[in-house]
Order: sequence, then C-alpha cells, then structure tokens
Amino acid sequence: MREIKFRAWDKVYKHFHEGDLIREYVIGEFIDNPEYEVTQYTGIKDKNCKEIYHKDIVRGHDNVIYIVEWDEKDAMFYYKDPDGNEDDDLRMSAVAFEVIGNIYENPELLKNLTK
Repeated sequence: MREIKFRAWDKVYKHFHEGDLIREYVIGEFIDNPEYEVTQYTGIKDKNCKEIYHKDIVRGHDNVIYIVEWDEKDAMFYYKDPDGNEDDDLRMSAVAFEVIGNIYENPELLKNLTK
C-alpha cells in the first residue's frame, strides 16, 4: 500500500505547507479553502529517491520536461508535456525521471523547454 501524503500550496504567501503541519491541520480545511491548492504524493520516487507529487515538473531521460497530473477517470498519476500531450502512467517511467521543480515555485521551467 502506498504512503498517503499531501502538501498545500499557499496562494497568498507563495509557499508549501507540508509535513507535520499538514498532518495536524485538517486536510479538508486546506481543500475547502480557495487560498490553497492541495497536491498529493504519488507514492513514487524519482531516480534520486525524491518523492514525486502531483503538479511536480520532471525531466525525463530524453531531457524532455513533463508535468505530473492526476487522471480522475482512470484513477492514476500520469505525465504530460506542457503542450497538454498526455503520455503514460507515471509508474512506468518514474525511475528515469528527475524532479526539477513544480508548477507553483518554478513556472519558468515551463517557458524554456528542451524538446
């Protein structure tokens, strides 16, 4: 069974709440508050053993940049390029990925893409 973890992006103060703070705070209060965007740990680590979260930006072995997304219909995490082209189930390729940021703290990574 995968570990269930969340982090919440604070839209006002521009930082993540995570770890003990988010566990002690009722997660529903973050979800229901429009000042936060909650992301979930995928249960998968990148090639450097860094945890991969929904909305992380990852670089593949081919140097292509992807965004980690959630597919509600198929109940799985997948990756897509910034143009919106969906690729594959995250579990199939994560060992080749490296987390290089996320869409909140590092939006500039999506502007200068290597494709």
